[in-house]
Amino acid sequence: AVIVVGLAKGGFAGLGALGPRGSRPFAADRDGLLLGEGAAAFLLEPADCALSPPLAALLGAATSQDAFHLTAPRPDGAGLARAVGRALASAGIDAAELDAVSAHGTGTTLNDAAEAQALIATFRGAVPLHAIKGVVGHCLGAAGAVEAVVVIAALNGAPLPPPPATMLLPTRAAGEVKLALSVNAAFGGLNAAVVFGRASSGGRTPAATKSGSGPNPTATATELARFRAKKLPLSAVWPGAPAALGRADRYVRAGVRLCREVAPALEPDDLVVLRSARDCRSADLRYFAGVLARGPAGASRLHFPYTVPGAPLAEGSIAAGLGHAAWVLCEPNDAAVDPAALLRGAGYRRLVLLRVDAESDDPARFAIASATLYE
Repeated sequence: AVIVVGLAKGGFAGLGALGPRGSRPFAADRDGLLLGEGAAAFLLEPADCALSPPLAALLGAATSQDAFHLTAPRPDGAGLARAVGRALASAGIDAAELDAVSAHGTGTTLNDAAEAQALIATFRGAVPLHAIKGVVGHCLGAAGAVEAVVVIAALNGAPLPPPPATMLLPTRAAGEVKLALSVNAAFGGLNAAVVFGRASSGGRTPAATKSGSGPNPTATATELARFRAKKLPLSAVWPGAPAALGRADRYVRAGVRLCREVAPALEPDDLVVLRSARDCRSADLRYFAGVLARGPAGASRLHFPYTVPGAPLAEGSIAAGLGHAAWVLCEPNDAAVDPAALLRGAGYRRLVLLRVDAESDDPARFAIASATLYE
């Protein structure tokens, strides 16, 4: 665990994202994040057949992409605002009804400013804000789950921390918490928003999806694109691409090509899911080798972002201008990905499943990349 944390710390240090004085979410003098360790797990059950009394009700959720940058947020917060708006719509509530907002609040200069813009656009008034990363740190992949624990505890009577001292947006303290929003963002411009309510609100009727009809549980499929990724020269994948993409491996370039090929067939409310059987192994090795050899000073700013599984979808969304709802599934077994179940659970009528599989950068070992539309 110490080695893994050290490697992650080296990467964020290389990006200049660590706060030398700790994390101070939304503060005027914020200068970076603080890494944390933690985990949380939840059992989600239908309200009408729960095996035990529920702690809270999951009322709505939504995701979006910024289509802006692999690591930096879209400055105006538009992508995050879109995810928040869709989550509130799926829950059938208005922002004014929320009693508490758990902010992503990393304490980095750019992220907090962009998130503040998103919340201002959503609330158009004082936000019942709190941000816990200044205390527990940024738990990376577990951050949203850890923060959901705090929200669910508040729904059951536990106190929330006061709003952070900030000039970025108007805030107010949470009162009695009956409805709460949790906001998270990630590398690749991926945003998520989740609305929780007290267990007694589980019967609340969410807004109808897309002309009042639900998702199609049969999920008939149409192949949109299929190819074997070979050398994929940068100019062929993305004419006019920024020079930074030149550091991307073939795995990322295949994702860019897929997104550009399928973009014309997508609708604004489609859900895009990247199923990746690869853990960006070659990029990992290039990055880890430097950190293990020289410590944080060996962290490469060129390779670290491409160790994240969502890099193909992130760069692809930028190349194709996709602001769609998006998920990344690190699942090597195709049989474990059930498009019909994803559609039923997510409330979308159409899903585009991208597959980019690779064992290495060796073209002889690079598998077929494909995109399939389910509706």
